[in-house]
Amino acid sequence: MMPAELKNVAKNTTEVSADYQYNDADFNSSNMIFTVPLAAMGLKNDVALSFTVTAIDAGDTGLKTDRLGPMSFNPAKPKFIGTGLPITGVPAFGSSTLKTAKGAGYTLKSSQTGLLLMYRNQNSVRESDVIKLK
Repeated sequence: MMPAELKNVAKNTTEVSADYQYNDADFNSSNMIFTVPLAAMGLKNDVALSFTVTAIDAGDTGLKTDRLGPMSFNPAKPKFIGTGLPITGVPAFGSSTLKTAKGAGYTLKSSQTGLLLMYRNQNSVRESDVIKLK
């Protein structure tokens, strides 16, 4: 696992910020899972949120290189849910059945188009699977 990287969360309306170190990544991966507590962003689990992600080339140019969004999502009412996988994950060379369904009470404003399955410590050829749902 890659060492945790420092992320800073700052509110646009104040000068208050806090640092978090909850990253999940592998050294041989270009994928990184950034997790930040909702409360750190002034959000609640049952309230819809909108967000945009911007990637900045911190090594060479400092330019904004990629952008995702705006996206919208309600953590308490996802558009799609997946169930049936063990909470501890599926062991190497193991298998499990993933059941998918529409979430109860989701809003039409959700930009969720499916599920993203990310694999820890997987070879670089297959680090994730995208499951598009309707």
